[in-house]
Amino acid sequence: MSTRENILTLLMKHTYPILPLLCLTFLTLVGCSEKPVESAASATPVASSSSEADEKPDTLITGGYDPVEMEAAVARARSEVDHFLEVLQTGDADSFLVKAPITEGDNTEHFWIKDVTFEDGVFKGLISNDPGMITTVTYGQAWSVAKDEITDWVYNRGDRMHGGYTIDPLLSTWDPERAEEVRKRLVR
Repeated sequence: MSTRENILTLLMKHTYPILPLLCLTFLTLVGCSEKPVESAASATPVASSSSEADEKPDTLITGGYDPVEMEAAVARARSEVDHFLEVLQTGDADSFLVKAPITEGDNTEHFWIKDVTFEDGVFKGLISNDPGMITTVTYGQAWSVAKDEITDWVYNRGDRMHGGYTIDPLLSTWDPERAEEVRKRLVR
C-alpha cells in the first residue's frame, strides 16, 4: 500500500471518530502558487514519514493538474473562509484543517494544518503532512497562517468532507478508483 493510500486510510479512520476525512483532504493536499512550475501541492493533510531523507512523499504533487482550476479552487476557498470560521467557532464538525503555502527560496509547497484554532485573524495548528520540497518544516510542527493567506480549508462531519476545493483539480492525478471514493465524500 502506498503512502498516499496509507494517509487516506488513516484520514478516513480518524474521520469517523474525530479528525479524519481530513484524510480525504489528502486529496486536497494542495494548492498552487503564482509560479506553478515551482509550486507543489500536497495531496494529503495527514501524511506518514518518508523512509529516506531525500525521498519525496507520494503525497507531493508537482504537476498533472490544471493550474487554472487550482487557482479557481484557492479563490473559492478564500471567498468562503468565513463559513469555515462559523463552523470552527461552534465546533460543529469532527475535524478542521486549513492549507498553508510555505515558501523556501523559489519553491512553494502547500501543507495541511490540523488541530486548527483561530484568533486575531490567524489560524494556528500543526503541520499534518511530510515536506517534499521544503526543508524548514517537519510533520507535527506548530504553524500559523493568516486568514487571507490560506489556500484551502476542510471540515469533516462523519464521512463527509466540506471544503477541500483544491482536492478537485488533483483528482485527475489519482488512481480512478480512489478518486471516485473521494468524490463521493466531498460535499459540493
